Amino acid sequence: MSDMYWNNRIVDMTDSNYGDPWFEVREVWYEGGKPTAHSNACLGSESPEQVIAILQRMIDDIRKNPEPVKFADTEIKDVEF
Repeated sequence: MSDMYWNNRIVDMTDSNYGDPWFEVREVWYEGGKPTAHSNACLGSESPEQVIAILQRMIDDIRKNPEPVKFADTEIKDVEF
């Protein structure tokens, strides 16, 4: 069984925004419980119904993990799809 998983999190991008506060919702991947990668901030799908389902999952994930992941203080790397 793999200890890799992902969820939607608020990512603190302030350090990448010249010190001005900026937060984005991104998919964050974990290995061994530690954030290791995240996606670009975006949302898209094949149908409006799927967009709604994705938004609901984002809301559920963020409610479970409301503390932002700090981009500058982790080993997180941007992931391109």
